Amino acid sequence: MLLISKTLAECNDDHFSKFGYSCCKKETTAILTTDRDADWGVEDGKWCAIKEYCWSLPQGYPCCKKTTNVTYRDETGNWGFEFGNWCGMV
Repeated sequence: MLLISKTLAECNDDHFSKFGYSCCKKETTAILTTDRDADWGVEDGKWCAIKEYCWSLPQGYPCCKKTTNVTYRDETGNWGFEFGNWCGMV
């Protein structure tokens, strides 16, 4: 099982509800499979869609929500700073 976290900001419940699914609510939901529409995980025994990869979550930092200014770059990616914290830029 691949354990990668994704940000939930880009998931659209309206799109997936047409097919009987919703967006995952937890930022730590593991990706169990992937298709052309989304990455998929399971919460409370039900499949849910995970849309946008957030590489900084496993390192303990949130994804940037507003900033587009790259403050620092390293081998893991681009970093921003907002709300008093470092954040990963997607």
